[in-house]
Amino acid sequence: MHMSEINLLTDVLVKILRLTFIAPRPYKTASPPTTKGVTLPMWAAKLMGVVIEKIGPKGLEYARFSTDSHFTRNYLYTRRNHPEKIEAHVPEFAKRIVGQYKLPEK
Repeated sequence: MHMSEINLLTDVLVKILRLTFIAPRPYKTASPPTTKGVTLPMWAAKLMGVVIEKIGPKGLEYARFSTDSHFTRNYLYTRRNHPEKIEAHVPEFAKRIVGQYKLPEK
């Protein structure tokens, strides 16, 4: 599976989940985290895991996919919550990886 196919698959899964399954849930802890989270219902998370396991990347491709997704997640978190720290906290190689993807403006 090539990187473009992985990107397309990821984009499609994210759009489907955003339109169908993802719903904000209130936190049940006494002290909620500083940002509101969005969670998947457990059945949707398990279904997504099965689909990714069957048709998703394997081996080195999975490692690249995982690295890219973690860099992107961390970059988005920093950009949304601490935009003044982007230059100090995001190294140039991570910016190049994240720059390959169409990220939301906000």
